Amino acid sequence: MRGKKPLSERHVKSLRKLVEGNELHELLLNLGVDLMLRASDLLNLKVSDVLNESGSVKKEVRVKMKKSKKTTLNLPMSKNSISVIKKYLRDMKREDFIFRSSHYHYTKKPLSIYQYSRIVKNWLRDLGVEDVSDYSTHSVRKTKSSVIYDR
Repeated sequence: MRGKKPLSERHVKSLRKLVEGNELHELLLNLGVDLMLRASDLLNLKVSDVLNESGSVKKEVRVKMKKSKKTTLNLPMSKNSISVIKKYLRDMKREDFIFRSSHYHYTKKPLSIYQYSRIVKNWLRDLGVEDVSDYSTHSVRKTKSSVIYDR
């Protein structure tokens, strides 16, 4: 089985322009790249995971990972993520999922991994990537470490 490619720095820069103004997509891209979490862990983040009770943005996120059952400390966020969080999450309830399904009002469930995967593939199609099968939600997770390694 072949692994998925990470997004390149060029992809991320282009995607930031592409998703600008779309709350869900800006949050998915920025937090997905910054926090390097599996899709299941990313999609289950709640507002209380990134905002203090005072409403200020936390500098790092603490997450109990589903697959490994380990608690991860010190997941720092970039200025981009902090900016997007300030822009979109201030008026949400602390118990709300950050990435809500389109039926959230009724179900109170987060976005599905399937839908997240479709979003990532659509981003890449919009950038003109010919073979989107080389990319997945895991590509978003691998991006930051790949960029750091390549430098």
